Amino acid sequence: MQSKKKLFALCFTLFLLSLAACRHVPYEMITPPDNTPSITQVETAWEDLSHGELAIQHIVFMNDELGRRTSFTYGELEAAYWIMETLLEMGHLEADIEVQYFDAPMGWQVERAYSQNVILTLAGQSEEVIVIGAHYDTFRSYVGASDNASGVGLLLESTQRMRYLHHYYTLIYVFFGAEEVGLLGATYFLESLTPEEQENILFMLNADVLLEGPYLLYITGVYEHGGRRDNDITRSWDVLAEELNTLHDLAFTSYPIGIYRWMSDHIPFFQEGIPVIFLAGFDSTPEGSFGLRVFHSDRDCLHYINENWPGKVEQNMWAFSLFLEEILLRRY
Repeated sequence: MQSKKKLFALCFTLFLLSLAACRHVPYEMITPPDNTPSITQVETAWEDLSHGELAIQHIVFMNDELGRRTSFTYGELEAAYWIMETLLEMGHLEADIEVQYFDAPMGWQVERAYSQNVILTLAGQSEEVIVIGAHYDTFRSYVGASDNASGVGLLLESTQRMRYLHHYYTLIYVFFGAEEVGLLGATYFLESLTPEEQENILFMLNADVLLEGPYLLYITGVYEHGGRRDNDITRSWDVLAEELNTLHDLAFTSYPIGIYRWMSDHIPFFQEGIPVIFLAGFDSTPEGSFGLRVFHSDRDCLHYINENWPGKVEQNMWAFSLFLEEILLRRY
């Protein structure tokens, strides 16, 4: 089975080489093979699931069936296939799904010469855009349940729910490749946009490392004159977080200095002056700050997390799913 998958991936790489003049490939041009993993084992209708439950099912699948998804490898490519296939199974149109590929840096010794972003666009009443991102590659050989199957699972659930919910803004979901080796997918996506398209982005939301600990952080800011500031959009998230905390007995915590501490896919957008919000689930440190517990280690496995911190996955994904949905439904 693995040899067949690698053979197909090799053929696909050769196909990409033949498209050197094209930087955006419609989904229908790269239909995954029949043996691509599928989420069809999920029997419960998504409408009957609470916030976060469908996201957890996707995390389980990525953890157990996709495993290692290192940047510029066939494992990363297989994950991209699975994301696209899952979006189609949800009912999203082929015309709304796109894969954007980009080269490995010159001189890098890599398994594949390319990585890719998977992009889904859900049109709204307004042409103003909200970018919602999460990377699907992993660090080295780890399965990356928290970093970052958690973010991918959250986004996949959101794409399903937002198909049926009224949203004013156009939503662009981007599943980034090659985050772990320098935010390459996010940087390429942003640089591929015209200045007018960048100006049209209302804000960017990044979901990463959602299962590191019980503390529900949201990290916001707008870059201006060499520093971080707030604006009406970022301040509206403070109000929303407080509403959710009161209504659902949650503890979403603003941590603005985190925008400088942790490199993730929001950084290129932040540096371009686009408002950003970074969702993350962190642990406490002996110094009274926030830190990472399973990050970039073999402990970043869903089974290890569930065994050592029962209920944390369910709590975090439920809370982040609620928060994300309210952010996307709000009129700014």
